[in-house]
Amino acid sequence: MNFAILCNSGSASGSSRPELIKLLHKHGERVFLGGILEDKVNPFFGPDTAEFMPVYASRGNTNPISELKSIRSISKQVRKNSIDAAIVYGVKNHAAMAIGARLGGCKKVLCVVNGSGNLFL
Repeated sequence: MNFAILCNSGSASGSSRPELIKLLHKHGERVFLGGILEDKVNPFFGPDTAEFMPVYASRGNTNPISELKSIRSISKQVRKNSIDAAIVYGVKNHAAMAIGARLGGCKKVLCVVNGSGNLFL
């Protein structure tokens, strides 16, 4: 099964979910981390950890055109990598990433609210 972790972090930073990735690998899952492609890709990413899946994502979804671009980008990557299940981190991106994943054929999408962030301040 192909599993994606979708967030609005960048490719240079690596993963903030190494325990989850390790657990998924232990159960035989192929793991992708969908994020924003930056100048470089962190050496953390690879077939033995999480494969980096570049998606267009806005860090502050206030522009509807930007959100449509994000949905399209995520949908294309999910379809291309045959993603079966996805976890979406980051409240601001839940809608675009969940819609994009479903339109791309992802069967299961879980949205996680992590931390309090700016939404509650």
